[in-house]
Amino acid sequence: MLRNIVSSIFRRQTGPYVHLSRKQLEDRLATLETIQNKRKNNLKSPTKITATKVQPIFNGDQQQQQQQQRIALQIAYLGWNYYGFTSSNIQNEETMPTVQGQLMKALLQTKLIQDPFTCDFSLSGRTDTGVSGVGQIVALDVRGKKQLPYLRILNSALPPDIRVLAWSPVANTFNARFDCLSRTYHYYFPTKGLCIDSIKKATSYLVGEHDFRNFCKFNPSKNLVHYRRTILSANVSVLNPIGGEGEGEFARFELKGTAFLWHQVRCIVSILLLVGQRLESPSIVQWLLDVDQVPGKPEYPLASGLPLILFDCEYNDQEHFTWYREQTHRTKDHFQLLWSEQMTKALLYQSFLNTLSSSSSNEDISMPSKVKRVQLGASKEIWTTHYKPLKNRRRDDPYSIKQQKYNTLDIKEKEEIKDLI
Repeated sequence: MLRNIVSSIFRRQTGPYVHLSRKQLEDRLATLETIQNKRKNNLKSPTKITATKVQPIFNGDQQQQQQQQRIALQIAYLGWNYYGFTSSNIQNEETMPTVQGQLMKALLQTKLIQDPFTCDFSLSGRTDTGVSGVGQIVALDVRGKKQLPYLRILNSALPPDIRVLAWSPVANTFNARFDCLSRTYHYYFPTKGLCIDSIKKATSYLVGEHDFRNFCKFNPSKNLVHYRRTILSANVSVLNPIGGEGEGEFARFELKGTAFLWHQVRCIVSILLLVGQRLESPSIVQWLLDVDQVPGKPEYPLASGLPLILFDCEYNDQEHFTWYREQTHRTKDHFQLLWSEQMTKALLYQSFLNTLSSSSSNEDISMPSKVKRVQLGASKEIWTTHYKPLKNRRRDDPYSIKQQKYNTLDIKEKEEIKDLI
């Protein structure tokens, strides 16, 4: 296409390129092709955001400004204000902000990059809407060869719920996604009314290499060859009470794997919570992992993303990193203030609960006694008068059939499906 543009330029005698020689036009073409190829190779492209006027970091000559070095950043973020770490629809950044969009805005504002599309950006794990992270690793090319105080520079430009915890120079070939050895997720849930022993038993069936097609959301645009993933460890631990006895007791589900499917962790948690509420037996996990017996995923709701956090991403540190962290406690003090604010709100909620527990009144009979409350993490729940076991529910078509149906669609129909996912 670019070659055709150049040909048309030569045929025309007017326009912005008419004063350029053939050699200059060929150089321009080579530059455009390099940028186009780099955009194709990027895993995901963030929104191109116009930079605001700030004091430039680079004051040297043009050659110095064109020099680059590759660095890795460890990012911590509270996800409930964002529509995931990144988005496939980059046109919605203003109305549906993402963590990556905010990071790119800060990088542009501080002049560390010139163009989000050409900085060769990669990330260790793509988290969903509302999901937080403290171990997220990203890699990108920044301007200049001189080491700069990246933590101070970026944190001064980022919103208060996103912070860079550390940075490291890395090799030019480093990719935050493909060089990652494992990812660890944590999920927090209240223990009230749950059988933790049953959850632990169900959790034990997850470890090892399995086909997790019944524990994920199908995305036909990915055209996955298989759904086998390896879980390295899975544990459930009860934490110390946060508030009053019983009401404030929480548990943490820890899941470590080499890689994960879309919504895999939240689907797993949804099943574990059903087991904890004694609506399903622990063996339901084994049944769902048997894709010969269960080729199509049964219908069940997805657990809330709010209690989920990308806790750690494992690399060969000696091979890849030399981490630099801030010498002061500025970032720690910053998150301490945010924690104090949230804990204050939690104590106010606890006061409400204590008041309701101590007050005596006639029983409200507006809600039928047969109605069951099914917990799905955080404040997400559903009410039902009759719980239907997973084995008796309608099942989706096998993913192979879904993929075949998707492949027969035209490009416009495929794009419409991608927008709905």
